[in-house]
Amino acid sequence: MFPTEDEEGNARLKLRAAGWNPDASTIGLCPGAKHATKRWPEDRAEGLVRSLLENGHEIIIFGSESEASIGDRLRSLDPSRVHNCSGRLTLLETAAAMQLCTFLITNDSGLMHMGTAVSRPVIALFGSTVREFGFFPYNSQSIVVEADNLSCRPCTHIGRPSCPKKHFACMRNIEVDHVLSAIDEIGSQQI
Repeated sequence: MFPTEDEEGNARLKLRAAGWNPDASTIGLCPGAKHATKRWPEDRAEGLVRSLLENGHEIIIFGSESEASIGDRLRSLDPSRVHNCSGRLTLLETAAAMQLCTFLITNDSGLMHMGTAVSRPVIALFGSTVREFGFFPYNSQSIVVEADNLSCRPCTHIGRPSCPKKHFACMRNIEVDHVLSAIDEIGSQQI
């Protein structure tokens, strides 16, 4: 993905209009995914955002227009430091905005691959799918966070509309602390 200078400029303008501080430590968050079994529960994403805000970060939420509601919910935690870009940027503006982030936290989704394509470290949350299928962030600085020791996992290679076992343990078992540990690991790789 190679955004043009105009697309990079447009992304910056839109972010600044939303109140983004270019001097702040910025983390990208992609809470959506096409299939429900690839989405980390919203309450976990909310807990993560609270922790990131406590540590002084600004957050850019990426996603499609259909994912704007979760972005709005997360933005409501601190509208001055959480910027919901879901459905507000073109594809290449999204790529340009991702390049402004220190790293990205994503579900197993198209935006995970976009983040990798623009050479950002990615923390990817895997539920119903597994990295062994080959759909994982190939950037060497990226980390996959997943629930281990579930006999029902993987249940699909592309995602499902709901958990066939009805417990959704593959994503519910990923705690905010697991993601915070991955953030610490990413940080130690960048030193």
